[in-house]
Amino acid sequence: MLSEILDEIKAVDTGPKSIRSFGITFLVVLAIIGGILVYKGRPLGYAGIGLGVLFFGLGIWAPATLRAVYKVWMGLAVVLGFFMSRIVLSLLFYLVVTPVGLIMRLLRKDILDQKWDKEAASYWIKKKKRPFDKKQYEKLY
Repeated sequence: MLSEILDEIKAVDTGPKSIRSFGITFLVVLAIIGGILVYKGRPLGYAGIGLGVLFFGLGIWAPATLRAVYKVWMGLAVVLGFFMSRIVLSLLFYLVVTPVGLIMRLLRKDILDQKWDKEAASYWIKKKKRPFDKKQYEKLY
């Protein structure tokens, strides 16, 4: 588990283009939050806008100065993503898949046709014969 997270953190692109994008993103997010705060009459919003402009400027003209901040931020994002994906998938399984499975069992539905049929000679499902068409082979899926 830890090695997966570390490998993913090491694989994060820290090139100038990624850091510029990081600076622009921070400008937009902090400017929106700062704008909302200024609109509500809170002077802290100006600090948010200023910090966003600072990140933007450093990201555009001196991306190397933001590299450490970018690495920490992306490391946090990887760790958060690792745990959140497992939480969301677990919730999806237990809140959607499990109840559907229980309901299907209660209704005795077998949509995958898994029942053992002792009288069946084969479980092969015969398909309709269609005329040969070359175009069918060009688009297999």
